[in-house]
Amino acid sequence: MNKKKKIGFTMPHMKSPVNKFAEKGITPSEYLSRRAIEKEKDLYLQKPDGEDEFNNEITRKYVTEYPDYEIKILPTDDGEVIDEDFKSSLKPYQLGENYTTNNR
Repeated sequence: MNKKKKIGFTMPHMKSPVNKFAEKGITPSEYLSRRAIEKEKDLYLQKPDGEDEFNNEITRKYVTEYPDYEIKILPTDDGEVIDEDFKSSLKPYQLGENYTTNNR
């Protein structure tokens, strides 16, 4: 009795980006983080030896969360050692080290 009938069109809310991300198995935040890093990578690749420089630099960077999705440098102590407590509080898709061209 409670059978749903298919209607002849798709409702506008069914085409939302959130549904597209769910189909791919990622969150909107993960997508926006990837996009921010891809933009950063494009800037590096415009320079000679840009790929090597990108791979070295991105391991020390992370992507902020909503609403900015900016790329920032991981905080360090006076000895330039990365703050592991801060780094462990980030989600995997926020860490730049997951986006080196060697890992892709």
